[in-house]
Amino acid sequence: MGERLPLGRLGGVEPARIAALESSGLRAFASSGLSPEEMAYEAARTALARSGGDPADVGALVYCTTMLTVRSAGFSYEGVNALLERLGLRRAYPLGIFLSHCSNLVAGIRTARNLVLAEGLEHVLVVSTDKAGDDRHRLMKDDLSVLSDGACACIVSSAPGPFSIDGIAQHIDTGLRAVANPIQSLKRNSDGIRAPWSRLRESLGWEADGVRAVMTGNYNLNTLQFMRLGLGMRDSQMFLGNVPRNAHAFSADLLINFEDYLRQRGARNGDRFLVFGAGNERWGAVALSCREDAPAWAGGSGGMR
Repeated sequence: MGERLPLGRLGGVEPARIAALESSGLRAFASSGLSPEEMAYEAARTALARSGGDPADVGALVYCTTMLTVRSAGFSYEGVNALLERLGLRRAYPLGIFLSHCSNLVAGIRTARNLVLAEGLEHVLVVSTDKAGDDRHRLMKDDLSVLSDGACACIVSSAPGPFSIDGIAQHIDTGLRAVANPIQSLKRNSDGIRAPWSRLRESLGWEADGVRAVMTGNYNLNTLQFMRLGLGMRDSQMFLGNVPRNAHAFSADLLINFEDYLRQRGARNGDRFLVFGAGNERWGAVALSCREDAPAWAGGSGGMR
């Protein structure tokens, strides 16, 4: 992530709005001078180094970003080409993920897992990277959060690692944006939050009480309380420590929060975690189980199968 700055450094935002954001749990945001591809390089380089593997054995790069169109000012095909070369990914073909917005990482992990299972790739590198641009674009609709610049990376492998991907589920409500009634909109949002988690519970036999912690986006505390109720979790299961510290770094939040959680609290063999992404009528969840006592960096290192 970039340099953390207090919300008062947001240009052109009136003090009353800053105070309202702070009262909802937000305190700072991250601003980086690096491009999205440069942030992706730093995250991916760390993940590869921690994995201890040979970059030449990575069969694909799944590149997740909200900026993945020709007209996106922050996107560069040449930048992705340079990323492959700098990382030594000689055999990796790049695939782009962008339609899941702040749940892009879940779609990226789903893609990587299926490449491993269906095509037999040994390792797939997943990167999520986004940059908000100038301060005018940092405030989310309805002040759900403040956007930060950041990136994360992990490796999904055929070989066992510290964490097992037990299941992935996604859901979309294509008509939600057109709903004018606020009560109906809230209900459909709640249904959307519940849908992927319900599918995982049914397919895996998991229950909410068996989940050690939920990693999700750093939205304001009211929004996260709404999400918690939709998932049927306890307050203690929601990792909220980075809300005041980081604000919302798009889908990179999910792994950044997971790594910070592991650094602070660790994980034991058999622990279950839910990585939950939400963005623009789209929701997704990854069910993870710890295979062994996990090192503090394992959430961002890529030890997943």
